[in-house]
Amino acid sequence: MKLKGFKLKKDKGALIKHTEEPELNENYLSLIYDAISEVIFLLAVKPDDSFRFVSVNRAFLAVSGLTMEKVVGKRIEEVLPETAHALGKYKEAISEKKTVFWEQVFAYPTGELAGAVTVTPVLNAHGVCTHLVGSIHDITEHEQVDEALRESEEKFRILAENSIDCIWILDTRLKFTYLSPSVERMMGFKPEQWVGTKLSSHFKKKNFLKVGALIAKNIKNYETLTHVTFETKMLNSINDEVNVEISSKVLLNSQGKLIGFYGNTRDITDRKQAEKARHESEERFRTIVETAPSLLIITDTKGNNLYISPNCEEITGYTQEELLGELLLWVHEDDTLRAKELFERTFGEGLGYKNFEYKIVKKNGEVRYVSSSWDPLKVEDGKFKGIVFQTIDITERKQAEAELQKLNEELEVRVMERTNQLSESKQALENLVGDLNRTTNNLKSANVRLQELDHMKSMFIASTSHELRTPLNSIIGFSSVLVEGWMGEINPEQKEQLQLIHMAGEQLLALINDIIDISKIEAGKLETDIQEFRLKEVIDEAVSIVKNSIDEKELDLEVEVEDTAIVSDRRRLLQCLLNLLSNAVKFTEKGKITLHAKTINSMTNISITDTGTGIMPDDIKKLFAAFVRLESSLSAKTQGTGLGLYLTKKLTEDVLDGTIEVTSEYGIGSTFKLNIPVELEIRITEGE
Repeated sequence: MKLKGFKLKKDKGALIKHTEEPELNENYLSLIYDAISEVIFLLAVKPDDSFRFVSVNRAFLAVSGLTMEKVVGKRIEEVLPETAHALGKYKEAISEKKTVFWEQVFAYPTGELAGAVTVTPVLNAHGVCTHLVGSIHDITEHEQVDEALRESEEKFRILAENSIDCIWILDTRLKFTYLSPSVERMMGFKPEQWVGTKLSSHFKKKNFLKVGALIAKNIKNYETLTHVTFETKMLNSINDEVNVEISSKVLLNSQGKLIGFYGNTRDITDRKQAEKARHESEERFRTIVETAPSLLIITDTKGNNLYISPNCEEITGYTQEELLGELLLWVHEDDTLRAKELFERTFGEGLGYKNFEYKIVKKNGEVRYVSSSWDPLKVEDGKFKGIVFQTIDITERKQAEAELQKLNEELEVRVMERTNQLSESKQALENLVGDLNRTTNNLKSANVRLQELDHMKSMFIASTSHELRTPLNSIIGFSSVLVEGWMGEINPEQKEQLQLIHMAGEQLLALINDIIDISKIEAGKLETDIQEFRLKEVIDEAVSIVKNSIDEKELDLEVEVEDTAIVSDRRRLLQCLLNLLSNAVKFTEKGKITLHAKTINSMTNISITDTGTGIMPDDIKKLFAAFVRLESSLSAKTQGTGLGLYLTKKLTEDVLDGTIEVTSEYGIGSTFKLNIPVELEIRITEGE
């Protein structure tokens, strides 16, 4: 079949212009026409507004099941099951002179065809539409896919709406795009109230820091780490925290690109309460067992030890490991047969016994007396599972009983002879009781006096801090005024003497402040201010304070800080850093000072290294003692009280809950390391 007299030329409006001579080889065009898999047809537009088939391709015949003779020349209604809507589209293409599109289902003898129809008008040289070129694209498979997708979405909806857990979807900006109805039962919010909100708005900041870290890890490694489950706390509608377990997976598109996250959230409040109750019960049991004076042993039905309390070594001399599986290891040979008989009766009959006394031989050969009581171990179904028995050392009691028996026997013979001696003993005992009462009263008085002295110490420190700080501040202030020349010109010698006064005042004030801080730490009265801050910000402040001293000595300074959010006492950390940096500057004449800080897991490590005089090995153990200044070549040149490192250690360990370490090589330099937790736990002190 050939298309004669048509020029295929793309023009404005996607129209096909009619010409007299073709520009394409007709045979070649015919081959293409028949090779196309889509249905293509050519209609002639008749003066009576009817449409007749001029030509169709092989795909048309294959789909319709018709032959060329039954199609060419026929009216379109005679071939295609056209609807009024389709005929209207044909007329629209003619009147608007443009390509039109629509979808419809065709019923052929070979079956139904869901098709996307395209019709383009063909105009002659006068702009009149003489023909229509049409194509039908098979979208049956797309319809099936859409139907399957609708069924899948319906199944997901049913699952999500009936799930106890809250099912959710997040986009890459961590905003909710979907939540299942169970979010209202769990958190008190309707799904539409959360859609569009950020994930971070439903957490307290400290909890979202951990969640955010997990999400960041998931984003970074989404190609390999596609699933993560963790426990945290979320805020409900009344701003209370709810214990939840979150399971999250990455959401990828067809190209494997991350487009979001989906998962489910489960309320685990009941589980957490049950775990807490079980832990408290186990802790109470452990406390009772470990503090009880008796030895607790649990055996199976064969007599093998399943559990032995930690005080076994105190009573028997054997460790827990040595006694496991050795029920009668420590029983004295005199009582072995009797003990075995009772144990076997218990194992065989499930009987219990009380206060069975016998001798044991400790691992070191010492013979002791013990008393045991045991009961059958039964479970809920009443079945015998083993034995629970307790053993207590009664050696002292037995010795006391033997001694008492001996005394009774002697007293029966010597009653009359000992009457006077007993009277004397009674008087001696009364005297002893009197002495004891006097000693007790003296101890009470001494204790009251100590409490008064401790109170006086606190009063003295408080009074001293006020009385000394006030004149010292005046001395420091007025000496500064005089040095600056605000009260008139002074000669160089006077200025030097005033500077010495000013410096001595500042040193004395620092000493007083250090002593007061140490006293408060040792008394547990030092106030703390725990807040969140940036580590780099504190280190930069400390460096800026000592920078002038570093520049005056022409020392090199290297600072390398891994900035981290810290929850701690900012003021006390700054105080520790200043003490360590000041010492490094004091005892370094040339070279450099290096400050490095990084965070590993939950700890922040800060190291300060200098190239100063270093410390002798024997002096390191005295380094953190109070009022100790080590001898060195710079000791005479540097001022100090010997309290700086002692206070730094106290602040680090007692306030910041961390540790401080030092390594040094004499003549080479020293390194001080501070290790503090990233998040300091809030501790309630007495009186708060």
